[in-house]
Amino acid sequence: MKPSAVLTLVLVAVAALIIAITQFGGGSDNITTEDVGPTTLESPTDIGSLDAPTVKQPKVDTGTRTEAPTTALAGETTEAAPTTDDNRLAGLVTDELQNPVAGVKLRLTRVSATGFLLTEDDHDPRQDRTTMSDANGNYQFAGIEPFDHYVIVATHPEFRRTEVTDIAIGDSGTFSEMVVLLPGHTLTGFVFDEGKNPVPGAMLQLDGVFGPTASEAHDDRLTTTTDEAGYYEFTNCTVGHHSLTVTADGYGNQIIRGLQFIEGKGPDQRNVYLKVAERIAGRVVGPDGSPLGGVEILAVSISNSNRQCTSGATSAADGTFDIGALNEGKYTVVAKMEGYRLERSHRVDTGTADVLLQMRRLSMVTGVVLGPDGVAPASYEVRLRRTHANTDQTTETNIKEKFANADGSFSLSVPSDGTYLVEARAKDYAPTFSQPFRIQDSGDFDGVTINLTIGGVITGTVFSSNGDPISGAVVSTHMNDYMNDEFDQFLGSMNATSVKVRTNEEGKFRIQGLRPDTYQIRVKSSGHVELIKQDIAVRENVPNDVGALRLSAGGTVRGVVFDPRRNTITSIHVTLTSDVRGRNELPRTYKAKTDSTGAFVFPNVAAGPYLISAQDPNAGLDGDFGDLIQDPKRNMARRIVVNEGQEVKYDLKL
Repeated sequence: MKPSAVLTLVLVAVAALIIAITQFGGGSDNITTEDVGPTTLESPTDIGSLDAPTVKQPKVDTGTRTEAPTTALAGETTEAAPTTDDNRLAGLVTDELQNPVAGVKLRLTRVSATGFLLTEDDHDPRQDRTTMSDANGNYQFAGIEPFDHYVIVATHPEFRRTEVTDIAIGDSGTFSEMVVLLPGHTLTGFVFDEGKNPVPGAMLQLDGVFGPTASEAHDDRLTTTTDEAGYYEFTNCTVGHHSLTVTADGYGNQIIRGLQFIEGKGPDQRNVYLKVAERIAGRVVGPDGSPLGGVEILAVSISNSNRQCTSGATSAADGTFDIGALNEGKYTVVAKMEGYRLERSHRVDTGTADVLLQMRRLSMVTGVVLGPDGVAPASYEVRLRRTHANTDQTTETNIKEKFANADGSFSLSVPSDGTYLVEARAKDYAPTFSQPFRIQDSGDFDGVTINLTIGGVITGTVFSSNGDPISGAVVSTHMNDYMNDEFDQFLGSMNATSVKVRTNEEGKFRIQGLRPDTYQIRVKSSGHVELIKQDIAVRENVPNDVGALRLSAGGTVRGVVFDPRRNTITSIHVTLTSDVRGRNELPRTYKAKTDSTGAFVFPNVAAGPYLISAQDPNAGLDGDFGDLIQDPKRNMARRIVVNEGQEVKYDLKL
């Protein structure tokens, strides 16, 4: 990718993040930075001056894992119905001694815990697939949409939550992945009040990378309550960074961040001291001073300590609100309501009862969506997109709505001043953009007209290297500089239209309804190298035949990963990245994992030079973020060359 294009994408991503950050409360110019400082991480085993007893009390509840929502409806199994894709993912679930484990819940998703920020905002967890391992530890998912970065999330009451990442599923065949469950970490402690009296019935919530702000249920969260002695216990915790949220009636809640569980160490102990609850109260009014009910209000403590407190409330019909469960101190109070924005956040002390929150109505953009004949489609979806200076690329916002108005009218709220356009989608038409418009001084914009178009067409024929047509190959469209990484997934479709089709029995394909732009297409078929073709010009109602596309079989790279004692290592991630230095081509990345014998294989690798390296997927969970396992002779990934039709053998040593 050209340097200017990289810079453009980075700026676009930053802008998208700013939009996401400013969705709750006022804009970034309203955030109060008073008392903000670096967070100090405390050692989980540092319990400070502790006068209360530390003798372990009998405890039965060791923490309940929150189950993520599944796609199953009443009377259905959790295995979703197969799609038309002729493939399956199957494997075995074992413990660390390779004993099969039955009754493990496995969720197949596109979002990993560590990568959830760099995902499309349209990801719907209800589309995740779930199944259970059988009595012999076997599992399978059938009919899966091809994708290069699937994640398996495995949960079982007797083991810690486990993620298997970077699972590539092609369009046909059986793909195998082994899941190894490990014992979890243990966290124990007591909850006391300021007088060092036990607090029974306190609710504790232990969160991993998702953090305590994730209100929806997810399987990265453990919950438990204290017994009569104030004692609590979590078992089967994942290693790595965590936060602990403690709440109890009549006390200010407490969020303890910076807990770090290290592999092979522990159990850890953390005692918590709660203070009698303080309150903040007031009322919310609209632009004209009238009361606003149903507004979500949040009070957040911001300090340089890893102990924080957050609590919220919803305003009553008369606009009044009362936030309890706060510790004594200073808080930033923000508010959120659909269609409105807080004029400014407030920094107030607990005990304040007259906070006045002024809401202003969000700017609105209104207009119509019409077909080429001037008649509105039966139904249509519109989405707000943000434009960016010095580039014609745009990025999606999460503001979109569906309409079915006879006159084609629509209205959307706009989160902040800036330059935008509206994208419209309807059946039988290409995604179509409006002209850009500017929202300024919190005003509205009316009169946007989107005239839907038929769009452009890409056609072609896919052959094997020996000239035979390939049926069932997957052909997809992307922006011209698409590299199929998490960054591109985060950016979304940008201006290009993303479509997938399969070739027919003659190897032919036709992709229509494309917004005019310059495209890249990718062609995938089992047993072949993925073909990448760029610089395809798509014009309105003008077919572009890319002609014959020939897929090669490529070469094969295989090897074994060893530790320093020449023992093979299982479940190690091995990465093969094309070395494009001095070459005008997009990089290719292949990923594999070692099997039970420590072996890995990369089939159908495009010919050319590559850098090969390996990494333990569990490395970094202790805060060190892992070291590369690579050839000991050089402190860098090893360079190899792959030739068409040949096999390269290369072993990696730790």
